[in-house]
Amino acid sequence: MVIKGHMNIDEETKLSVDQHRLFYQQMRTTTPLQAVVVTCWFGVLMYHDSSVFPKLWLAIFMTFLAFRYSVYLKIKAWDDYRIASHLNSVNRKGLIAAAVNGLLWSVFYIYSYNHLSEQWMLLFSAFVIILMSSGFITLAIHKYSFYAFFCCFLVPIIVFIFMNCEKESTLFFMSIMYIFFGFNILSLYKNINKTIIDSLKSVIENKRLASRLEELSNTDSLTTLSNRRHFEETFYSFLMRSEGLRKKFAILMVDIDYFKLYNDNYGHLQGDIVIEQVAKELKSVLIKTPGLIARYGGEEFIVLLVNTTESDSERVAKTLVRAVEALEIESKYSKTSPFVTISVGVAIDVSTDEIELKEVIKRSDLALYKAKDEGRNRYSLHP
Repeated sequence: MVIKGHMNIDEETKLSVDQHRLFYQQMRTTTPLQAVVVTCWFGVLMYHDSSVFPKLWLAIFMTFLAFRYSVYLKIKAWDDYRIASHLNSVNRKGLIAAAVNGLLWSVFYIYSYNHLSEQWMLLFSAFVIILMSSGFITLAIHKYSFYAFFCCFLVPIIVFIFMNCEKESTLFFMSIMYIFFGFNILSLYKNINKTIIDSLKSVIENKRLASRLEELSNTDSLTTLSNRRHFEETFYSFLMRSEGLRKKFAILMVDIDYFKLYNDNYGHLQGDIVIEQVAKELKSVLIKTPGLIARYGGEEFIVLLVNTTESDSERVAKTLVRAVEALEIESKYSKTSPFVTISVGVAIDVSTDEIELKEVIKRSDLALYKAKDEGRNRYSLHP
């Protein structure tokens, strides 16, 4: 049980999330670059043609770029879990953006052909090749967006050129160049895409292994609860998040009654089984309670309850005591009950940057000793 949990996403979904994140990150550089390039070429076109169309096209294209960049900023702020839950929408927006981008550029190219000289069109053709290369690098991450951009961009241009080439060698040369370059890009696409996907898979696997190692380092091997080190880290993390808010929290120290006698008479193997059973029951009781439970050492457990009250903490402690006895684990050598029982010490405090965990634990220990002195199988609240 942790203070704040997250939904789990499988590796296939994680791969798709990382693809989309990388795809949208490309917009951080490509969007401003396109804005600069299109402004420069707009200036060239306006020098040859001062009609309203270039101005209208520039306004539409800049609006499109602004919208696309706003989508990038929005998705940048999302975590993996939110992207995963909106994956279809994110995918659809990327696909539409790629198609619109390609279509806007093809319209601009076709319009430029009718208003620029042959020398300018040869220069523009070279620029189109550069644009295709840039689009190829950016969109190789995302298969459907890649095809959407190139179909909407290249197909209308090639169709237009073949419809108007007649005997003009320049147009014919450009059409052959585009077809040749287009086929080269398509042939390279699968290899580049596979390289990117394999790299993302490798990163995901490394993160998974790192996460697993971190989980193991934070987990008690016998009970699978958090260990003492992780508990202490979580406690101070809670204090940092609550700094200045003065939220109430409680520390519950839990001890299995007469465990040494149980171990000496039933054996250490059976003692470990009891620790596992008690840990499982404590965890199930606390599953919906905000906080953390950890094995503190031997037969001791420690519980952090966050944003709690004195009455809520007492209720939780009482429930834990009753739940363990209700397991009816035989304990012939207990002086309190025929079954395994626990005692709980509760200390409540208010979060401040001056709180020391050892001081709160000391108070919960004193409450635990009081519960033992009063007969065990009960809880006690530190005043």
